[in-house]
Amino acid sequence: MFRFFTRKDETTVTDIVWMTMQAKWNGIVQGWEKEQPVVLCWFDATLQQLRSLPDGKEDFAGSLFLADHFHTAQLQGRPVLFAEHYPLRSKETALFGRLPVREITVHSALEEPLFRNFGGDRLIHTMQQMGMQPEESVSHTLISRSIRNAQEKIEKKIATETPATSAAQWFDYNQVH
Repeated sequence: MFRFFTRKDETTVTDIVWMTMQAKWNGIVQGWEKEQPVVLCWFDATLQQLRSLPDGKEDFAGSLFLADHFHTAQLQGRPVLFAEHYPLRSKETALFGRLPVREITVHSALEEPLFRNFGGDRLIHTMQQMGMQPEESVSHTLISRSIRNAQEKIEKKIATETPATSAAQWFDYNQVH
């Protein structure tokens, strides 16, 4: 309703969480087919996985970029979709603040290392018991807040970050378990 305590230029981040990685990949491709967003990845392994997904869609591959090697000029007024969260909140927030967009969508899967460290397997089981199908997604401000809190907890444990090419490798290198 009223947003007295937020900046008007603040970027809105919408989290879409899937149970499985396959459902997440399908959701990203379907989202791209609807809006043709620029798809950004934090890790090279994710970028390579996405490049191998849709056969015969050259435009899709041309929309994929690593978040660290991306220039805002490549947006050309298109929406932005992230294929994953970065484990550290500060790095993610810094990039979000530099992007000339008001809305960002982030797709995640409960099978990802970020979620596994915070009970993702239990959440999958709970969602299945509630009758949720793997191809369905969940999106809510409480989920987004929980993700931010998890990232902040991880950030407090890391003195010096060791870069990695995948999220799993990042968690191994930075000994976050």
